[in-house]
Amino acid sequence: MIGNRRFVAGALALCWLLCLCAALTSEVNRDEHMYQAAAALLAHERLYADYAFLQPPYAVWIYAGVQELTPGDRVLLGARLFKALVAAGLLVALFRLLRRLASDPVLAALLVALLVHDSVVRGMVGLARNYDLAQLAILGALLLLPLRRTDPQGRLRLVLAGTLAGAAVGCKLTYAPLALAAVGWPLVAPACFVAGRRALAWTAIGCVAGLLPLGGACLGVDPAVLRFNLLDYHLLNGTWHVRAGAGEGLDLAGRVHDARRLYRDTDHAALAVLTLVAAALTGWRGRPRGDSGGRLGWLLVAAGVVMVAVPSPVQPAYYAPLLVGAAAVAASCAARLAGGARRALGMVAAAACLVAVAHHGAADLRLLRAAARPAAWPVARLHEAGEALAALTADRPDQPIATTHPLYALAAGRPLESAFATGEFAWRVGDLVDDEAQRRFRLVSPRTLPALIAERPPAAIVVEAAAPWDGPLVDAARARGWRRAALAPGVDAWLP
Repeated sequence: MIGNRRFVAGALALCWLLCLCAALTSEVNRDEHMYQAAAALLAHERLYADYAFLQPPYAVWIYAGVQELTPGDRVLLGARLFKALVAAGLLVALFRLLRRLASDPVLAALLVALLVHDSVVRGMVGLARNYDLAQLAILGALLLLPLRRTDPQGRLRLVLAGTLAGAAVGCKLTYAPLALAAVGWPLVAPACFVAGRRALAWTAIGCVAGLLPLGGACLGVDPAVLRFNLLDYHLLNGTWHVRAGAGEGLDLAGRVHDARRLYRDTDHAALAVLTLVAAALTGWRGRPRGDSGGRLGWLLVAAGVVMVAVPSPVQPAYYAPLLVGAAAVAASCAARLAGGARRALGMVAAAACLVAVAHHGAADLRLLRAAARPAAWPVARLHEAGEALAALTADRPDQPIATTHPLYALAAGRPLESAFATGEFAWRVGDLVDDEAQRRFRLVSPRTLPALIAERPPAAIVVEAAAPWDGPLVDAARARGWRRAALAPGVDAWLP
């Protein structure tokens, strides 16, 4: 027993170390620019009403709190360290759920290790955005729900489970199918509950409570503005991807192809094989009456399929719940085995984990070496670029910075032009709506950029060489005779 505990603790600690290293060394993500910019603007402007934001607000509110605890020029480092804490919560929640399903802590730890070594799951937990916040809320809700009739099922637990499910939607709308699965668990597994309909009512009440802050953020905002932020933009984004030649995965056939490719990749093959072996060993063996843990994995897979089928376009991180669902299926199958069959499945799980570790061994070592060089972390490079930008704009500290990469402005301690609060996202689709819609939704696009510069002259325009959508910003600066100054390799500031 002590040996098992040490193995579990060591495996989870190593998994978290890899997540921490990924958080510190991953390149800056476009979503991070958007979330950190919106969090900074909350101090003096209102979400949706005063500037466009293209996601539900809960993650922004959380990051605003993180920024309050972080020095202004270290905003990204604070966000990444916070994400490492969230990753720790994810690992613990995953382990507790899988252990509860499998009744075997060693198998649960091996499944967590398989998930962490999966590039999709690690990509979800490595960056400062909203996927893992939504996933953690869903896992928290599932941990509070009963899997068998003898599990605790008090009203407070059910309300809290529903609240967490609603909070997941407030972090990421595409997690609504998973939230619905958690709220509807009393209907899916009525044998787990003493009173299924009452349990459903309490989880539904909790879900409404979890969504109330989202409703409060929408009060008094033009419905057309809200519709653009939370729905219309995503349709325009799909149009932009098609025009940019990246339309694959937008239709259902493309998504099925992507999902098949996902499970053929070496990253995911070990988990897929383990799940199939667990199902084959189990066969049609039933669970004890009043125990519905076996349904949970399949419910997560089904909800994940719906989640992947809806967005346009689909992102790789959207497939993470499918992988978590596969691990839950394997765990729930293991609980139905006994004796030799369980030991055989344990050996398969250990072999699968060894394959995953061996496949990623070289990458893991590179990750650890990169994490041992703080000067090379993206957060350090961003900080240095921010210091350079602050020095170049010292004579214009109150003028905003115009950029589709807002973190540079935040790292410099300079105000951000609120029209760029979403980074590249609203900017690149702005010309797909007319001028009146741009004014109504407070957008800027290449077509309206000259008028914005004339109305609110920026202290600088910051661009990245690797961002093709920055071309109109460079053209606007050159047309005005502005001078170029290098902030970092591949990052330039154009100054009046």
